[in-house]
Amino acid sequence: QEGGTLAGGWAALLAAQYSRRADVVNRGLAGYNTRWGLEVLDRLWAPHSETALATVWFGANDAADPAVNPRQHVPLDEYKRNLAEIVSRTKGRSGGKVVVLSPPPIHEAMY
Repeated sequence: QEGGTLAGGWAALLAAQYSRRADVVNRGLAGYNTRWGLEVLDRLWAPHSETALATVWFGANDAADPAVNPRQHVPLDEYKRNLAEIVSRTKGRSGGKVVVLSPPPIHEAMY
């Protein structure tokens, strides 16, 4: 979330690029995983009904080490189901395109 809203962050850059042509609404939820995202998803929509493009970006928090952060960790099978549900509900609500972003891969041998 922080990188999206800071000067030079992706949401700020999009807002500047599409100024007066589109509203860029950033609903980043720092620290959330897909389980928590599903709980609040329906409350995140802007009051208007037209959404041309929605981005969905989850995964880093879901992949938290369960030994270190069991509260944030989401098992892979549940993550897949949650992400599919988030995309499905987003498509149903937005009527526009949905772009799914993912965190970069982790080189496990380094950690």
